[in-house]
This record gives sequence, structure tokens and C-alpha cells, in this order.
Amino acid sequence: MTSAVPGTPRVGPDGTLPTDVTVAPGAAPIQAHHNVKPPDALIIGTGLVAGVSWLVTGDEAWHRRIAQIESRIRVCYLGDYV
Repeated sequence: MTSAVPGTPRVGPDGTLPTDVTVAPGAAPIQAHHNVKPPDALIIGTGLVAGVSWLVTGDEAWHRRIAQIESRIRVCYLGDYV
């Protein structure tokens, strides 16, 4: 996996972003302060490291818990559109 621009996330050949030690420092406070499970904190942390604008979820409870961090990343709850 390589990044075309130094300092940007490495995207795998399948389009996925790796979860590695660069994500952990951002994921731990999310888990502690927003009452999310470790796997969810890693998803959010990976998105923050990657610089994504939106997280998409179908889990209403998850959406409510992470709505507090919408200043850093916005959340799209699919239930709002069905």
C-alpha cells in the first residue's frame, strides 16, 4: 500500500484503509468519552485519520452516541432516509 501524497492515508488495492498504530491515539479518547465499543472507536478513528467527511451508519444508537463529534466528522444515519 502506498500513498501518492506524503502524509495522506495509504489505501489498499481493494480501496480499504488500514487500521494501524496511527489510528489508536485518536480511537482511545473516542471510546472513553463517547461510550462506544472499541471496534466502533477504531472505525471512527480510521475515518478521522483518513480525513473522511462523513460516516454512514444504519445503527440509530451508534448515530446518537457519535453525534457529539460531528464538529470533526459528520454522521449520516440511513434511517433518516428510509
